[in-house]
Amino acid sequence: MGKNKPIYDPSTDCGDYVVVVGCHDLKTTGKKRFQKKYYTHTTRPGSLKSMTMDQMFAKWGGGEVLRRAVKGMLPKNRLQDSRLARLKSKCCMLPRWKIYRSIPRTFPTIHLSAY
Repeated sequence: MGKNKPIYDPSTDCGDYVVVVGCHDLKTTGKKRFQKKYYTHTTRPGSLKSMTMDQMFAKWGGGEVLRRAVKGMLPKNRLQDSRLARLKSKCCMLPRWKIYRSIPRTFPTIHLSAY
């Protein structure tokens, strides 16, 4: 949300991204993985579908479970969709250098003339 920025305003979007690496290692306590249900509905009669968290891990991976958890924690307003779009999750088991190569970052410049 950018609360540490000097331009922060609750009604605007400051544009911070969140990158989550290793969603395939999500752990839950108790029997949540087998008892928690996620529901989808297409507004057609009889189209209510449910799946457990374990089925969702098998079908879409841990990134979708994390995305739905974060969506439930965000405020329900016009900024929810744009904030949720900036949640990037890397769920695949890539070597460490490939994961970090895909995350944009800035490096400090070093002037060699000072040495």
